[in-house]
Amino acid sequence: MHPADYPWLAFEKLRVHMNRRRGIGRLRELGHYFDAKARNDGYRPADDPELEAKLDRANDDLLGFLDPGEVSAPSPHEISKVGSLISFPSQCPIGDPRVDRVTVKVYPAPPDAPRVGVLFHPWLFFDGWRSADFVLGPLLRRFRVAAMLAPHHHTRTREGFTSGEGYFNPNPYSIFLGMRQWISDHFVTMKLLMRDFSFDKIVIFGYSVGGFNTLFSTLFSSPMPMVTCCVTNHLARGVARGSVTDQLRKLLPHTGYTQASYARAVRSLHLARWASRIDASRLTWIEARSDTLEPKWSLIEGRDSLAPERIVELPGGHGGPAFCRRSIAREVTRRVQLEI
Repeated sequence: MHPADYPWLAFEKLRVHMNRRRGIGRLRELGHYFDAKARNDGYRPADDPELEAKLDRANDDLLGFLDPGEVSAPSPHEISKVGSLISFPSQCPIGDPRVDRVTVKVYPAPPDAPRVGVLFHPWLFFDGWRSADFVLGPLLRRFRVAAMLAPHHHTRTREGFTSGEGYFNPNPYSIFLGMRQWISDHFVTMKLLMRDFSFDKIVIFGYSVGGFNTLFSTLFSSPMPMVTCCVTNHLARGVARGSVTDQLRKLLPHTGYTQASYARAVRSLHLARWASRIDASRLTWIEARSDTLEPKWSLIEGRDSLAPERIVELPGGHGGPAFCRRSIAREVTRRVQLEI
C-alpha cells in the first residue's frame, strides 16, 4: 500500500462509517433478505435445497440466466418525465413496483455537444444524484450525458431497504436477480437515448459495480466503447477479504454459509473467468493504486485477464478516483473522441 494513499484511505473509512450511521450499507437480520420462513428459529439458507437449486441454475448457465433477450425502447406513453429524470417500466420486472421502474437522469446537452454521448452507471451504495453530478461535472460541459439508476439503488428500492441493500446482502441469489434486471435496463436505456435524445453512439462509463455489470453486459452485445473504474474481479474474494464487507462476513455464520460454500454459491461471478468472451479492445480500465475492495492480486488478475486497450492508475483506495474527476473526464473524453 502506497504511503501517499493513507489520507485517502482514512477518509474512505470515515465515509463508510458515516454511511452506515445513515443506514446505507448496514445489514440486518436474515428475515429481511429471505422469505417468511427465514423468520423461523433455526432457518439456515445455506441448507435450503430450493435456494441451492436456484443458485446452481444461475451459476451453471449464467449466460442463459442473464440474457436480456430482445429489448426495445419504451413506448412514449410509458415514459414519465420530471425535470431531467426519465422513468419507465423495466422489461425484466422482479415483482416490486418500486424496483421495477427504471430511472434515468438525462443531463441538458451543451449546444455544441457531439452525437456521441456518455451513459454513467454508479457504484453500489449510491445515495443521491449530487454525487453523480460531482463526478460527471467536467463531462457535462462538453457532452451528452445520462446516468441510469440501478435496481435497488437510491429511490429505486424496496420498502424498508436502503440503497444497495436489496442487491448485496446475505442472500447470494439477490445479486444474480439484480444483475439480470440491470443488464436488461441497461440495453433498454441505450435504445431510449438513441431514439429520443440524439445519442448516435454511446460510451459507457461504469464505476465499481456499475463497471462490473457493464463488462458482463458485453457478453450480449457487440464490442462497446467503455471506461470502467475500480471494478471488482471475484465477488467471493471481496466478501472474504474486502474492506467494505465486514458486516456480511459477520452474518455468514448465521446463514450456514462458510467462506468456501459462499464462494461456491457465487462461483460464476468471477470476471476473469469470462475474459476470453469479453472484447476489451475499446476499454479504458481505471484502477485505484490502493484499492482494498478485494485482495490486490485478485484485482490485478481481473485486469490482466481482460487485457484492456488502456490502463490508468489513480491514487487512493476504492473511492479515491471519484475525487480525481478531471483525470477520469480526460479518459472518458479520449474514448468519446475515438468514436467521433
